[in-house]
Amino acid sequence: MRQLKPTITAAILLTLLCSLFSSISNAQVQAKLQAAIFVKLLNYDTKLAEKKQKSIKFHIVLDGKTANQKDELKAEFGVISRQKIAGKSVLVVVTDIKSLASATSADTAHIYYLPDGTAGGTLSTTLKLAKQQQIPVLAGNESLATDGAAVGITIANKKPQIIVNLKQSKALGMALSSQLLKLAKVI
Repeated sequence: MRQLKPTITAAILLTLLCSLFSSISNAQVQAKLQAAIFVKLLNYDTKLAEKKQKSIKFHIVLDGKTANQKDELKAEFGVISRQKIAGKSVLVVVTDIKSLASATSADTAHIYYLPDGTAGGTLSTTLKLAKQQQIPVLAGNESLATDGAAVGITIANKKPQIIVNLKQSKALGMALSSQLLKLAKVI
């Protein structure tokens, strides 16, 4: 049997390890679990509780890169429809980024959610609208939170971890309690 040179064997092993670790670090929290975490988390937003609207429209914002997730996200996040957040009933809707502005009205409180895989331009457009109207932007991964979403969820030590972009959460009209911030990774 022919043996590989040690440098080739080490290179192959290193490549395999890197791909293994990158797949672990890129693992995402299941959408259904994200939805449940966001419900709990939003109950710690005192500004949301102070809003006079009696209902919250939870927008799953999709673009060309994430449109293929529509059915899965609608089903997984649908479990929070008709639940209460800060005493307000929740309605989950799927909204295309092109129609997001027209889907936002003053008679309802709004939350925007950007799934993993969202394009940078979609994040920018969503944030611009959200800042104008003080609408929290939640994300399905840490990089979207780092890039400007108020809150993201990732995996750390094989468990879901909440990532709070504190500056951005305040800019988007959120006031998260210190109890929640103690549990989250604040950036």
